[in-house]
Amino acid sequence: MLPLLMQNCPAQVSLCPLQDLYVGDIAVFKGEEGFVCHRFFCTAIFNGALFLKTKPDIVYNFDPPIRSDRFIGKVVSFKSGAFTIRIDNLFSRVIGLSLGCLLPIFTHLYLRFKRLINVL
Repeated sequence: MLPLLMQNCPAQVSLCPLQDLYVGDIAVFKGEEGFVCHRFFCTAIFNGALFLKTKPDIVYNFDPPIRSDRFIGKVVSFKSGAFTIRIDNLFSRVIGLSLGCLLPIFTHLYLRFKRLINVL
């Protein structure tokens, strides 16, 4: 969840049912090699099973659909230096969704510009 949450960043996770997960929240689920935190966008039903659509903030593509039984909870706050920042509110969700949609574009433009400068 770069740049918001760094790897191994202390975070408070609320163990909650899927009904308490809102668009823009950071969902926590069981991944292949431990726990994963990615921004939640929507649910979808495939072959009668419920799946989550999530993605990291820094890339364009969504993750492969995640079975709802792998969902654990959502991040409600994290520590940044001496401060605890709460992110379980509407304002944080809107900022997070904006970040998740715009950051990949800025990253792409930055990398293209960097490549162009290296060529010159």
